[in-house]
Formats: sequence, structure tokens, C-alpha cells
Amino acid sequence: MRFTYPAEKLNEARACLMLPHLEGEEGSIANAFHACHLGLKGIETEEVSPFLDESAKDWIKVIQGMMNTEKVEDEKGEGAWIVKARSLSVEERLQLSRCVDELASWFDMHEDDDV
Repeated sequence: MRFTYPAEKLNEARACLMLPHLEGEEGSIANAFHACHLGLKGIETEEVSPFLDESAKDWIKVIQGMMNTEKVEDEKGEGAWIVKARSLSVEERLQLSRCVDELASWFDMHEDDDV
């Protein structure tokens, strides 16, 4: 496995978080969550985890924590990630953006690493 797919998806997430937000800020964050979900799927397996440094693991933990929708109630059927995005504070949105940017850059640097 190479980090090509995670790099592609995290770059997609980074692009979602950049201005302008054509679908509104919450829609852009939800789209970024989806791209992160796809890019990080299976990334913490025993086979892959040893190749991640502590910074990458920390960014993944923050992103996954922000994506968590366990306690989200989607009463209007908008989608749990939309509701979750709406609930994020400005500071959390900035933290998400920074973590996605840093992790996307990390995957870009390690894209061709064999794992």
C-alpha cells in the first residue's frame, strides 16, 4: 500500500475547506468530512499505523474526533455531518482546517512510501 489514496482524499478535503464555500460553510465542512472519512479508512490498522509519525497520528485523532457524530441528532434529515459542522465553534473550524492541511501535506510528502 502507498499513501497515494489518503493524499488524494486529504487534498480533496483541504480544497473543500478553502474559500469560496459554494454550498455554504457547513456543506463544505461536511464534504471535507466525507473526503477525510474515505482517505482515513483503514489508516490505523496494525499494518499502516507503524508508518505514521506522532504528528500524523495526532492530526488523525483530531479530525476523527471532529467527524464523530455519535451524539448528533439530525432531526431535519439534513445529514449528521451537516449538523456536526454547524455545531463547530470558530476555533474548532480553524483547528480542523489546520489539521487537514498539515495531514494532507504529510501524506503528500510520504505519498510514495511503501507501507
